[in-house]
Amino acid sequence: MSQENFSTLIPQQGDTPEILRMKHAFAAARVVEPATVTVRCLESYASGASWQPVASTPTYFRKAIVWGATLAGNANQSLMRLRHGTNDNRLISPGQMVVIEAPPGQQLNLQAFQYYGGNYYYGDSLAWELY
Repeated sequence: MSQENFSTLIPQQGDTPEILRMKHAFAAARVVEPATVTVRCLESYASGASWQPVASTPTYFRKAIVWGATLAGNANQSLMRLRHGTNDNRLISPGQMVVIEAPPGQQLNLQAFQYYGGNYYYGDSLAWELY
């Protein structure tokens, strides 16, 4: 059976045994999965007034929390611009948090993201929590 999105994981009248097994598996994965995910933290420093890759090696994730700050929690001095593919209109204000999630069942590659630092003299950066 292919991957399905159910409107509810609660068993409904008329569900076949196969659908019930799938619903139970999806529900169990939602409960167990967060406990087994290893969190990785990265920091991208602005080092010039041009687009720069966030990661130089393939780094896959399902969810990312991105902060307009250093890993130590110091907010940036200016806006940072984040690009994925041709979409480069994501602005991250100093201290702002943005959540990026991959479509269900997929992963995104951090290597495909680029950023543009507004003011690299102040050591502006993006802090990433990858799940």
